[in-house]
Order: sequence, then structure tokens, then C-alpha cells
Amino acid sequence: MIGVGNMWKFRKLTEGELERDPHEAEFFNVGDIDPAASLIREIIQNSLDAMQSGTNSIRVRFTFGKHAKSDDDPYYGGLIPHIESCELLPEVYSTNDGVCFLTIEDFETTGLDGPVKREEIKEGRSGNYYNFWLCEGKSLKSGQNAGRWGLGKTAYHVASALRSFWGFTIRQDDQRRLLLGKSLLKTHLYKGATYDYYGYFAGDDYKPIEGKEVLDDFCRRFAITRNGEPGLSVVIPMPVKDINYDAIIRSVIIHYFFPIIKGMLVVEVNHDSTQTILNASILRDIARQQDWENSPWTGQPVDSLMEFLEDAITMPSAKIISLQMPEGTPKMTEQLFADKLEEVRKLFSENKLLWLRVPVKIKENGKPEVNSHFDVYIQKDESLSKSDEFYIRAGITISEIKKLGNRRVRALLSAQDGAVCTFLGDSESPAHTDWKERTENFQNKYHRASGTLRFIKSSMQAIVGILDQPPPGLERNFLRDIFFIPESVEEEGPVGKPPPPPPPPQPQIFDVSRILGGFRIKLSNEEVNLPTQTFIRIAYDIRRGNPFSNYHPMDFDLTNQTLNINVVGGDVVALGQNHLRVSVREDNFEIQVTGFDNHRDLIVDVREERQ
Repeated sequence: MIGVGNMWKFRKLTEGELERDPHEAEFFNVGDIDPAASLIREIIQNSLDAMQSGTNSIRVRFTFGKHAKSDDDPYYGGLIPHIESCELLPEVYSTNDGVCFLTIEDFETTGLDGPVKREEIKEGRSGNYYNFWLCEGKSLKSGQNAGRWGLGKTAYHVASALRSFWGFTIRQDDQRRLLLGKSLLKTHLYKGATYDYYGYFAGDDYKPIEGKEVLDDFCRRFAITRNGEPGLSVVIPMPVKDINYDAIIRSVIIHYFFPIIKGMLVVEVNHDSTQTILNASILRDIARQQDWENSPWTGQPVDSLMEFLEDAITMPSAKIISLQMPEGTPKMTEQLFADKLEEVRKLFSENKLLWLRVPVKIKENGKPEVNSHFDVYIQKDESLSKSDEFYIRAGITISEIKKLGNRRVRALLSAQDGAVCTFLGDSESPAHTDWKERTENFQNKYHRASGTLRFIKSSMQAIVGILDQPPPGLERNFLRDIFFIPESVEEEGPVGKPPPPPPPPQPQIFDVSRILGGFRIKLSNEEVNLPTQTFIRIAYDIRRGNPFSNYHPMDFDLTNQTLNINVVGGDVVALGQNHLRVSVREDNFEIQVTGFDNHRDLIVDVREERQ
């Protein structure tokens, strides 16, 4: 045991300073993001962001280990009394004779480079070291870098039953070896004094530890394999029970399949003599071997899912089908497909995998407009009971977005271009699980922020609506939701036994009514399971024949903005010349469409499409 003394430092509060118990962990308790997933997402995201210039791939290594515990342990001795004072010490620490740990190392990365001292930051410099250790709720990341909020380090504390972690880095810029630790507890009383909620494992004046004796001992104790290579090694003491060998593997597959299949990432997981390596060549085999019960992929046909992801991500660029650039506030319409629409519909109906490149303009206030794009990979699969959909920005999966419901398709949206990555990153929640138009400073930063975000976020839903057309043929019930139609005349039939009475009509969930220059659709009083989706067709009435078959764009065109479409409690997700699909999210749903010829009668066909 080295004689390094007590290196854990907690600051005493003085009169007038606020007491604070941090609640940042609540940002990461969302959806399917359990502690293992939260840790994986943050660790690998930071490693990808720190990839060395000129490097195409990084490695991340996870190693589970255990070492003996002693009363004068320099790594825990000064920490445990403060944890006990907060009543946070887990019982297992006192009952076990050893301490488990998880060491995570990245390679082919820059390490925590940049200024170490605060006065260097004041000179206008910035860097990963200062941002990682000394910033909370503030991030220096932008562009294709995945982090924004400066809260992601909380995931390291949440992963530890001791609310603490260490970071050992070798920096690419100056080759310095630095060690620091941090604990995130509560404001607490200890030996009659009140201490702040956080503490550091550090040298004098909170400087990082650089002494060779301490660093060599630390690397030996915590199974660090780094041998001079730049990068970061993070040690999580006493990982919580949900973070284990199998959970790490499953979380890596779910949240980082994209960079692995792309060849940008290789992950190694070690426990005793067991080792699993996840790379592009064997990822599907590893996924097939996992127990996915009680995970986000429960019940998934994982083998066919991985086949889709592999085929999509490795698809040759010659297969790209580029859409037209939308003008103004962007909307996904049939016109964006130009003369490719019928060909794309045919390929979609034949269950072919499609790669659609969707252009979009990004306008940051005070800066020139930039032409950017994102990619949509989509494939119809009638064997599915519900959709498989994925949204990726700069390699990280945005896991909370679900738009396709029960549509029998697999779809992947990939945003990798710099401008759209910056735009979407600025809209993300702290845990990077959703794109939200009300995110702080997002609305004020971009021109048409909400409209552009809605276009991107609902693009796959809209594309499916455009491509997945109902089969042609006789529509016997298309008049069920019409108005401006004369009373029907009963057809004469042969004399004889009267026909049985018709079955009672099915309750209608939508009410259609006439308004000046158009129509209004609302939910009826029947109970409706929300969310749902409706497909609406419109045509002018004619004396003979099917009005919808005889529709002509000269009658009217919903896509040319001469008609007004206003929706409350829902969104337009697909728009054609005489039809539209609308998501219905709230009980107060209402859509009004006006601007039609007042001298002609309209027919409106409304159908529910369960999501």
C-alpha cells in the first residue's frame, strides 16, 4: 500500500452559501434508459467525440474487476466517512471484504486535453479536461459532437453505488498523465462542519495527481491496460447491480450498432476469463446469442432486425435516391419525389430496401443558410406486427422517438451531416433521447426552428404515408363520411322475400361538417384510443363515376399552399394533392381545410389508421 494520505477533499461551506442536493440524475431516468444504458451512452459518446484527427475508428474496453479492501485504503479511506454522513453508504460495502469496480478505457482518442487551470480558461482557451471535471450544466461541445448540456458526467456517478468515479488520462497534446476523482453526494454534516455536495480526489489546490508512484499503483489496482497511448480510463467503484457483463453487451448493441457496423467503433467487454468483442463482422452473431427478455428489444426478431441494420448502413452510395429540396417551411410531399415517385412506390411495395436522401435547409440566426441533408432507410415487412424504427445523430441512438406505431416497416433515420447534426443536437434533451422544439435556446437560435424540426422528426412517418398507398379497386364505403350529397334513391329489386335488415352501423369516430369554403373534422363522442392516425381523401362531387378516380390537380392541390390547413391536437404527417394523413394526439383534435370553390360540392372520405 502506498502512503499517499487522504486525497479526497470536500469543501466546508461558509455562512451565506447555499446548501444543495443535486438532482441531475433525474434527467437520465427516462424511458428504456437504465443505469447500464445511461453509462454506455455517455462513455462511448464522449469517446467518439474525442476521436483523434485522421483516425477512422476507436476502441473502448470494459473490464470488471475486484480488489481487497483495507481501513487505510487511500482510494476509499477519505471518501467513505462523507458517504456515511449522507446516509448513502450501501450495506454491501460494509459486509464484503473486497470492492468490485468497472474500468472503461478508450483508445485512438485525444484524452482529456486542453487547459487544466481556471486562469488558462480566462485567457479564452477551452478544452476537454476543464469541461469534463470543472463544468456542470455547461458544455463546450457543438457540431457533430453528441453532448450539449454538460450534465452527462452525472451518468458516471449514478453508475456507482458510492456516487463516485476516477478518471486517468494520457493527453495527446502534451503527453501528461493526470489522475482526478470526483464524488457527487449531498450537502452534509461531518465532524461538526457543513460540507458541500461534491468532493475531489486530487492533489493540493485541487490539482490533478501526476506523481509516478501514485499513478502506477492506481493503474495496477484498477486493471488499467493503457501503456502510453493517449485516451481516458474511467473507473467506476462498486457499479450498481444493473450494470453487469450482459447488460453492457446488450446496451452497446442497442445504442451503438450504427458506429459499430460503420466500422467506427470496436467494443471489448471482459470479466474474469470471459471476453466478448463487438465489431462489424460479428455483431449480428453476438446479438443473436443475447437474452433480450425485459430489454427494449424484448420480442424482437433480432436476427432479421440486425440484417436490416447491416444492409442499410453498408448500402452502396450508388443506391441513394435523392429527393427535392423543400421550400419555405419544409413539408414532406409527393412533389419532393419528382418523377421518381411511382418507381419508389413500386420498390417499396416489393419490400425492397430504400435509401432516401432528404435535403433540408438549416438557417442559424445571424448566419448564412446552409444546405444540409439526412438519410432515411426504409423497408416494408409484412411479417412484422409493429414497426422497427431508429433515429441516429452522430452515431448515438435517439431512443425515445416513436412515430410509426403498427406500420409494418423497418426504418432508420441517420443524421450525420454537420449542419443538421448541430441543429438536432441543440434540440436534444440532456439524456439525448428526444428532439424537442422547446429545448432551451433552440427556438431563438434558428429560423423556422419548429417547422424544420417537425419535418425531420416526422419524415419517416410521412414517407411511409406517401409510399404505402391503399390498393386500387372499388371502394364501396367511400361515401360514409360525405356531405353535400342528395338523398340516395333505393334501387328497385325483384319482388319476393324482403331482405334481412342491415346490421347496425359501426360507430364513427370522426365528425365531418361543412364550413365556409371547406370542411372541419373533429373526434365524435365515441371513445377513441389515442394516439391514432387518419387518412383523408377529398374530391369535388360529379354526376357520374367515382369522384376520387376523376380528381384532377386543376380542381385543387393541397400541396401548393393555396388551401389553408389548420390542425389542433395533431399534426399533418403526409400531404398529397388530394389527400393527407394526420396524426391524432389529443381529445381536442380538430382539422379545418378551407379555400375550396364555394360553387362546387365536396366529398370527404375519412378513415382511421391505427398506429
